[in-house]
Amino acid sequence: MNRKSWFPTTSKKVVCVLSVFLTMFLLGPGVVTAPAGKPPSPGAKETPATADLLEHPNAHFNPPACGSGFDSVFQDGGGPYTPDDGTYFRSSGDLWVQALSGSTREMDLYLPQAICDLTTDLKTQMWAKQGVKLSIQAVRDVPPDGQWHIVGQRQLEAPNYTLGYNHYFYWNVDANGNGTIGRGDKSYNVVWQNGISVRHTGNVYELDTFGTQSETAVLRYTVGKTVYLSEPFYMPLKLTVTVQ
Repeated sequence: MNRKSWFPTTSKKVVCVLSVFLTMFLLGPGVVTAPAGKPPSPGAKETPATADLLEHPNAHFNPPACGSGFDSVFQDGGGPYTPDDGTYFRSSGDLWVQALSGSTREMDLYLPQAICDLTTDLKTQMWAKQGVKLSIQAVRDVPPDGQWHIVGQRQLEAPNYTLGYNHYFYWNVDANGNGTIGRGDKSYNVVWQNGISVRHTGNVYELDTFGTQSETAVLRYTVGKTVYLSEPFYMPLKLTVTVQ
């Protein structure tokens, strides 16, 4: 494009160009417009929902997160997670259940002791319980026929073991031992790479590891810049999601 086109000579052109720049400024960087014929998404929290996970038997006693004998992701004892807690379907169809930073809600993760023993961080440091995320992909793709369908059978592949389109639970660990979760700390993922069974009836979705390969998951973690994957371990998951 030549220089002349960037400096229009008429007032109408000036107004037009300024309007375009103003629109780009208000939208901000990284915004991609929707394809032609498809209305823009109203935002990440497109469809609010509630998510009812199981409550850990010792939720009110703040038990250790390793070797509890009850391995899975559990609620904190405060009832189902609501849209205000960060529970919603994304426009992609993925389900996000979160315990947002700054809220009073938490999510409790309990791992087998052998998995915690893989890294010193998991054995000795503080785990984040707020700002964590449970991501289950393609849930809204399941038809409302009342039948069980398996979604998310995607194996993590070497050498990078990129999460891609997987079911996972994401959280942080105070790896530098300064007593807070922030810069310099590490993230971990429990990944259900054999899929999760979903049954859709009306506005209710039931999610269960029933029907998947031995209800197993793997731990995805990094040491330096190298990504590692644990051996599969028993990690059942069960929750009920209701569209609002």
